[in-house]
Amino acid sequence: MLEQELKNALHAGRPEPPQGFDARSDAQLARLTQKDQAPVKRFSRVTLAVALILALGMATALAAANGWDVLQFLFWQGNTYPSDMPITEINREMESKSASMKVSSAMYDGRALIFDWCVKNKQEVPLYAVVSRFTANGERIWTDGADSFDCTWIGYYDDSWQDGEIILLPDSVVGAETLRVDMEVTFYRPERPVYRMEEFDPDGAVQKAAEGYYVIPDAYGVTAYDEEESRWVVCMLSTPEENMGGLQTERIAFSFDLVLPTEGIRHLPTDTVYENAHCTALYTTADLTPMGLYLTLRLYPKEEDGVIQQLEFGELTDGEGRVLFGPDDHDQVVNFQGVGYGHFDENGDFCVVYECQWYGLKEAELPDVVSLSWVTEEGSAMVFPVKIR
Repeated sequence: MLEQELKNALHAGRPEPPQGFDARSDAQLARLTQKDQAPVKRFSRVTLAVALILALGMATALAAANGWDVLQFLFWQGNTYPSDMPITEINREMESKSASMKVSSAMYDGRALIFDWCVKNKQEVPLYAVVSRFTANGERIWTDGADSFDCTWIGYYDDSWQDGEIILLPDSVVGAETLRVDMEVTFYRPERPVYRMEEFDPDGAVQKAAEGYYVIPDAYGVTAYDEEESRWVVCMLSTPEENMGGLQTERIAFSFDLVLPTEGIRHLPTDTVYENAHCTALYTTADLTPMGLYLTLRLYPKEEDGVIQQLEFGELTDGEGRVLFGPDDHDQVVNFQGVGYGHFDENGDFCVVYECQWYGLKEAELPDVVSLSWVTEEGSAMVFPVKIR
């Protein structure tokens, strides 16, 4: 159960507040948000949101609806997409009084859910969007946090927000033959006049609130008064009614079904235990699917060795450590690298876990052996080879 909670936490990131926001401690945010939070990843302060933004380089913009789909969301830099990826046409658009949301297509390979979306605000006053229900086969999942429409003001910059989600599924759902996705998005529209504050100023927020305005802090989060510290702050809220005052509330709910591909899913051998001067390591996931390659590696540091805790992104290499796709190679492959997070395994032993995915890779493009590999600061290579064929 702990391992699943930690995996869920990896995908529960939110974008960092823009410069000028009053960052809060976890305890203060929990008190302000009163939200059933996903567990927080503790080992690294680099969030999955940052990893995804670096990996995908996504841009949100007013976008022409024609031709937008999950492949363009994934491979936005080029026009050559893998033709045999398991795409399901969704083409579902739902509307409320003053907002709409559309999902054009999705992909599912037993491990990940990927889909595109477009949210539109049909009025001049911004909407605060919150994903109030999101499940896969009844299990709660979270948006990926990269340019997400969740906890975002739609209409602060543009009236359309278009992007997508990449979500690693919880273990209880992995491998399901059919996947039922249910989502509800709640939109909050202030009834008071709106004042937009690109750089949050607590004193200015107090003044504008006294004048009858609701202060919108850039495009993310809502303003709230912290009674304990007697000042206005910015935080992410899933139920902002108490902090925003008078609101109009609208909801959009939709569902879609996906089927697991019948071919092309391979579970690579994971029975090897690796030893080097810094750690003992093993793969808990090594899967190759029509969507790409998945590797989950546990690194158990040797006693009093701090090298493993200092590692950042690994690289995909061949069995000799020659780099195949590094963190900055996005021309043909979406390189989705998980940041290492601390974890106590089922035996209570500490390890550092890396969950990494390379979407768009095909078996024919890979050598016989691959590895998630690092070169340490002292120059020693750590290679953990796994056989493709």
